[in-house]
Amino acid sequence: EFSYLKIGAEGNYESGTLNPLLPESFELISNIYESLLPYFSSDSVNIGMDEAFELDKYELEEVCKKQGKDNVFMDWLCKLSGHIGEKYNKKVQFWADMIYKYPDAFKRIPKDATALVWGYDLIPTTRLETRCRTVAEKGCDFYICPGDGTWKSITGRFDMMALNVRIAADVGKKYGAKGY
Repeated sequence: EFSYLKIGAEGNYESGTLNPLLPESFELISNIYESLLPYFSSDSVNIGMDEAFELDKYELEEVCKKQGKDNVFMDWLCKLSGHIGEKYNKKVQFWADMIYKYPDAFKRIPKDATALVWGYDLIPTTRLETRCRTVAEKGCDFYICPGDGTWKSITGRFDMMALNVRIAADVGKKYGAKGY
């Protein structure tokens, strides 16, 4: 049971965000990587890091006020990226949704990291374009990651999926996505 590692654990809050300030959090993630990464030949690994909604709440609220939520996030990204690069000679991919609002965060993206720009549903093209343009203008390599519309559905939503992946491909190509 690792629930004590989540942000808000002391108050039994519903949280899905790992507390990056606890040494035990890094130990847990390091152990997971050690049990998996040596068995994959890919030169990159998706470390997630999306939807860290509680990052600036509960016991991290004051830290984030002092250091900035973006800096706490980027410290964790850089720590994980450095560890993976040094120990496994792999590059990281991470979901970019946590940095769009923080232009200075782009300056701290590890040099070999790849941002993943997602679009799960029929996202208005302007939002997807804004995200891709922002990442591209900051000089960060990125992949475009459209949703396929199969969640909360028994048979999927092919019409939405087909349109979403086509729009995402066009937008990704326009802004120089390195992958799809």
